[in-house]
Amino acid sequence: MNDTNTKNKSLESWIWDAACSIRGAKDAPKYKDYILPLIFTKRLCDVFDDEVNRIAVEVGSRNKAFQLVKADKKLVRFYLPLVPDDSEESVWSIIPRGKCSLHRY
Repeated sequence: MNDTNTKNKSLESWIWDAACSIRGAKDAPKYKDYILPLIFTKRLCDVFDDEVNRIAVEVGSRNKAFQLVKADKKLVRFYLPLVPDDSEESVWSIIPRGKCSLHRY
């Protein structure tokens, strides 16, 4: 086994061991029911943040960008009705804390 494969296997083992320690008493097959939605949600938040940041560069601030996106959802690929209390924080930052500011339409 070459050095790259050893490093990849080591990283894979390290990630799996970390997941097992977080998982606790949950069975490994059931753990995916928890972790996969979180990974998907994290990716959605990251893409939405990238879109908001792109608009913020044009308009001068993330706060203005959030207002524009709320008014015209077609400015982004998809819209998340989540706004952090501090517009400079990432959208993901509010999800683990459960402090989502949902805007209903």
